[in-house]
Amino acid sequence: MGLSWGGLFALSYLPWKRAAAKKQIKEEIRAQIAVVNAAVQKAVHMAEEAGIRCEQKGLRIDSHQHAHMIPVVWEALTEVITEEGYAVEYIRNSKEMIGIFLARTSLWKTYRPINFVKNRLLAFYSHRVDRYAREHNLEQMYLWGLIMSGHMDYDRIAALYPSVAAKAEKDRRTLEILFHPGLTLP
Repeated sequence: MGLSWGGLFALSYLPWKRAAAKKQIKEEIRAQIAVVNAAVQKAVHMAEEAGIRCEQKGLRIDSHQHAHMIPVVWEALTEVITEEGYAVEYIRNSKEMIGIFLARTSLWKTYRPINFVKNRLLAFYSHRVDRYAREHNLEQMYLWGLIMSGHMDYDRIAALYPSVAAKAEKDRRTLEILFHPGLTLP
């Protein structure tokens, strides 16, 4: 079984392979975070020495294609954070409020159906990120960019932003807007 997103997801539910996979994932996460943490701490220290205000003190964690939301990866990640005693100030929660997108029926044709599948799958696992954030005094957040992946153009953003921002404010969550690469116009 490969280590693609789907392969890692499947490993989360294969008890006879899960433990070995988690061990390998922890080793990789531990190595990657060690390098990043050293760089972040060096940058924070340099800023302080130069008298530059730096708001970042801890790690901000996220992953390509939201792989940290996969159960076995999430467990490996949080275990490494705990075992190494890392100061974490942010972990991306790939939780996107689907109701706002469904309410704008005029935009339905502009969304790719697979993005709704991704939204629902990631939303299912977002509760553990919410719980972790609460338990570790991290901000709760919403992510906007899954349903409109690759199609975050001005017209759609202008149409949806007031509702998305109001929902985030009402729920007292930080709103992260994710723009996937797409077409660049002149």
